[in-house]
Amino acid sequence: MGIKWIVIVACLVGALPEVAEAKRGIPFLITHGEDVAEVGAPTADRVPMLTEITGSGGLKVGYLHSHFGIFWLKLWTWDGKYVLYDGRDNYWEIDEQQATECLGYAASPPFSVRFPTGLMILVILGAGVGGMKVLERRQAIDQRQAYLARRGAARHAPPEPGYGA
Repeated sequence: MGIKWIVIVACLVGALPEVAEAKRGIPFLITHGEDVAEVGAPTADRVPMLTEITGSGGLKVGYLHSHFGIFWLKLWTWDGKYVLYDGRDNYWEIDEQQATECLGYAASPPFSVRFPTGLMILVILGAGVGGMKVLERRQAIDQRQAYLARRGAARHAPPEPGYGA
């Protein structure tokens, strides 16, 4: 009986979010695991049949996937599959055709799974920083060209009256 509790506690501790520290002592909360993203609710004509088959009410069609993130923002998702779930820890795996039949329209993974929020934030920040660098470079080139133009004009300008007389 004691070993069972040790295994349960070890599993629970292993499922907790981990804190990793950068070299300068900044803590990062790294999250990973599986999550279900809601795709939609089954059509009204399917609900009684699904409730009878699963023995559970309030079913929804979801997309079960693995994820990795930092500070609860998903950076990457993988290994997705369609499921029926009851909002608790119970889910039943179904294929894409069954998900489509339950929903009454073509099933597709949710946008938040295909394009995770954390990844989108990083892409937008990267595009912003890259755009700023391009503008800075363009301004530096324009300033250099203006300087060379002024320098060249000063070199070829006629001497001022009284200069060198």
